[in-house]
Amino acid sequence: MSPKADHYVALSDQYWQHSQKLISEEDWPQASEKLWGCAAELVKALAEERGWPHDGHATLFKIIGRIAQETGLKDLQKFFADASALHINFYEGWLTPEQVKALADEVSILREQLRRLLELPS
Repeated sequence: MSPKADHYVALSDQYWQHSQKLISEEDWPQASEKLWGCAAELVKALAEERGWPHDGHATLFKIIGRIAQETGLKDLQKFFADASALHINFYEGWLTPEQVKALADEVSILREQLRRLLELPS
């Protein structure tokens, strides 16, 4: 993997670990943002490995759509959209703790799938 992709994976792992701590502390807005960051950084890593641009939210959604189409993993798009809802929650705070936890489970699945595509252990 390229150094830049490695950097994105390391950030994703850091955000994942931090999100789990924030969930245990019941800091729902901050946990939401770290979960979004975890997902977004893995998408950037995949894009970097493929030589695709990855500048901005709209581009990340295009990337995840392209990866879903290439791999047949259609749920990637749903899970990434749910991660985006967590990003919004950081600013708006409208998700309940139960919703944040449920979406965290989806980010966990997304994380596992994206890491497999990067050929990394889950």
